[in-house]
Amino acid sequence: MRCLRFAFIFVCVFFFLSTSEAVAQTRYVSDVLIVSLRDAPSNNYHSIKTLKTGTPVETISEEDGFYKVRTKDGLEGYIAKQYLTLDIPKPVIIKRLKADLDKALKRIDKLKSELTQEKDSLSDSLNAEEVKNAALLKQLNGARETLAKIKKDKAEIVARYETLVRDSGHIVDVINERDRLSSEVDALKNKVDALEEKNSALLRTGVIKWFLAGGGVLLIGWMIGRISRKHRSSLSY
Repeated sequence: MRCLRFAFIFVCVFFFLSTSEAVAQTRYVSDVLIVSLRDAPSNNYHSIKTLKTGTPVETISEEDGFYKVRTKDGLEGYIAKQYLTLDIPKPVIIKRLKADLDKALKRIDKLKSELTQEKDSLSDSLNAEEVKNAALLKQLNGARETLAKIKKDKAEIVARYETLVRDSGHIVDVINERDRLSSEVDALKNKVDALEEKNSALLRTGVIKWFLAGGGVLLIGWMIGRISRKHRSSLSY
């Protein structure tokens, strides 16, 4: 009895497991044109609705070679087991592949558009960078020219400085000679001024003397003439 009980329990469990696997699974109408959804598990019962190949249904239970199923719109009925399969039908696969292909194509078009925009943006950035680089190169060339001019001016200044350094030893002698000549010129000028003053004094003295001498001569002549006239007058009487 105990063995029979275990056997009965085993059979019940196996049946329960096999039934539960069939329940709540999504199955598809196999590759036939149209399948009838009936209101009872027999081909003799009334057809509730016809389902096309690839229509997904949810299995609820299994009975007498039929699956009790529920459609997406909530309609329940029975379909013969041979018309349902767990494998996705080819038309469904093709439809999904086509949908995936359309999505991939749209994604490719979007990526192409983004790539074009990115390319245009990079091209604009590249052009801007080329313009900037050209301006920087121009500035660099100008800076190089300025640096070359500064180096040339520096070389000239250094040469002039070295010349001045070489000639600086003669500058002191020139300054001393200038001061000496200046002193001699001042001394000569003082002598000239003294001589001029002395000459003026002598000139004034000479004029006076000549004036006095001339006046004396005239006075003597006048006196001689007068005496001579008096003498002539006395002789005539």
